[in-house]
Amino acid sequence: MNNFNLEIIDCENGYIVLDGNSLATNQPSSDEFEKKEMWKPIPGFNYSVSNLGRVKNKKGLVLKPFEGRKGYLRVNLYRDKKNNFKTVHSLVLEAFVGPRPCGLQGAHLNNEKTDNRVSNLKWVTCKENIAHKEIHGTVVRGARHWCAKLTQDKADEIRRLYKRKSPGRSNILELSEKFKISKSTIQSVIRGDSWARAALKQGDE
Repeated sequence: MNNFNLEIIDCENGYIVLDGNSLATNQPSSDEFEKKEMWKPIPGFNYSVSNLGRVKNKKGLVLKPFEGRKGYLRVNLYRDKKNNFKTVHSLVLEAFVGPRPCGLQGAHLNNEKTDNRVSNLKWVTCKENIAHKEIHGTVVRGARHWCAKLTQDKADEIRRLYKRKSPGRSNILELSEKFKISKSTIQSVIRGDSWARAALKQGDE
């Protein structure tokens, strides 16, 4: 079994990440939830979502999900004459596990983005999600990564600006403020470390 580093998330909801295999949430067991399909209302919408990853409207008609640009299934929850596009896995997690804890994102345990059964889903940190994808060989790197704050062009620009001015703490602080990233990330980029990993922030999927 693969273990991830101990990490504690400090947020108002009090959720704590113990390790990569367990979260301090009341996640139901797969046996309990796969015996039959159960439905729960989606807060704020006249729709319901099931433990098997299906969504239906108030008339009982099951919506046909579509695949978003990142491969996740999405549905349109129409409200007040406006479209509201939501990922199915997020709706399932919020209904059956609980509201999204601060700084966490939804992960598919078997790495199948279309398998939105509650037993296959979990709130995890961005780092845990990346480590999980590393195991399955599907991690996306560089500017294409949804957690990356920098693009390759910006990383190159940081290095150019740093070399152009007098190296030092003041220059690093100035670059940090300019690009809205931490000083440690600026230093990693300047050293030539993998900028995509250095600039990882909490994602929102």
